Amino acid sequence: LYIDHKVLSSYKNNQKASSNYTWYIYLSNLINKLKKNNHKDSDYKVLHIGDSHSISFAHQNINLLSKPTYIQPVLILGGKAWHFANKKNNRFKSSLKEQVKNHTDSDQIFISFGDIDCRENEGIIYYAMKYKKDILKVAKNTVNQYVDYMESTLYPLYSKRYYFGFPAPMVEKENLSELGIKRNKLVRSFNLFLKEKVLSKGSFFVDVYELTANKNGYNNCLYMCDATHLSPTCLPILFKNHLYKP
Repeated sequence: LYIDHKVLSSYKNNQKASSNYTWYIYLSNLINKLKKNNHKDSDYKVLHIGDSHSISFAHQNINLLSKPTYIQPVLILGGKAWHFANKKNNRFKSSLKEQVKNHTDSDQIFISFGDIDCRENEGIIYYAMKYKKDILKVAKNTVNQYVDYMESTLYPLYSKRYYFGFPAPMVEKENLSELGIKRNKLVRSFNLFLKEKVLSKGSFFVDVYELTANKNGYNNCLYMCDATHLSPTCLPILFKNHLYKP
């Protein structure tokens, strides 16, 4: 995936679809924050595979374990942790396997999934309420099965695997709904479950929630590109202060 003004215009010109316009807002905010880097200036490449969060650091350079490294985004649009936790085959698993098969020139990978699972109107909350399940138990089971699948798939290919958490939720209303309060608790817990599971598997964890949460568990609005996605300017801060090693 390469982000430029042609890509941006294609989303702007298709405002009839709300999802396309959301992408336009995201990319228009992001494109002005991304540094124009040359991958030839880096000694190594790291893939960043995930949903839309995988684009936040597109084509940026970072010193990863003291080595200049170029970040190559690999988008699996709409991918949820839930899809990889599911025992059945699906198009998201197929896409993951196809993408990693096409990128064999790196031994390290960034992984960003889980945010979509924790929205108010879909994913874990919707499932748990519909089937009268405990939300946090569903979250923990999802995390465990998701990470187990990712490790079994990626461990043979990538010696260093970095899982990213996701940002604390924004406060959209002064008086939070019961659903909003449930989501706040879910986001905090999902990130914690993910951190514990990833470290237990011998992989790295980048604690995005720790960076973005205020004392009440809502977004501090200091490091965001929009209401959902990180700004690329926070990349060095994440790896300096919020990287957890196994």
